[in-house]
Amino acid sequence: MWYPFASLVPPDSRGAYRKDVLAGILGAVMSGMTAPFVAVIARKQLHASALEISVLSIGPFAGGLFSLIWANLMEGRRKMPFAFWSWASARALLILCIFATKSWSLVAIFSAMYLISSIGQPAYSALMKEIYPDSDRARIMGYSRICTVL
Repeated sequence: MWYPFASLVPPDSRGAYRKDVLAGILGAVMSGMTAPFVAVIARKQLHASALEISVLSIGPFAGGLFSLIWANLMEGRRKMPFAFWSWASARALLILCIFATKSWSLVAIFSAMYLISSIGQPAYSALMKEIYPDSDRARIMGYSRICTVL
């Protein structure tokens, strides 16, 4: 598979860069295929209130408020389990959507998903610090984010 910007990444970081780009793209596809429809389903099918829609809207950002707590909890521990298990657990919660027959239950599922997935963000940042060299980290992660957004 062809990876944009791979030739601009130092050879010893290309393997990690390819995995980072692929993970970013797959995450963006999953989010792009689900996130726009959650509020529509909540409003049209489950008759969610304006408050419930606003809770759905702030969900991805509210988890970030706990970043310092998550970073302190993982201090001195292996980072990969924090990232993997939080993201896997958060995605597994989506299975519960088949049981959401009231708007509050859908909002609760997605709020929990966003909160649990935020646990992995400080771990991801710490992993990138270990994987990419200091001199090239910002540039490599910039390339990865461009690919994710595209």
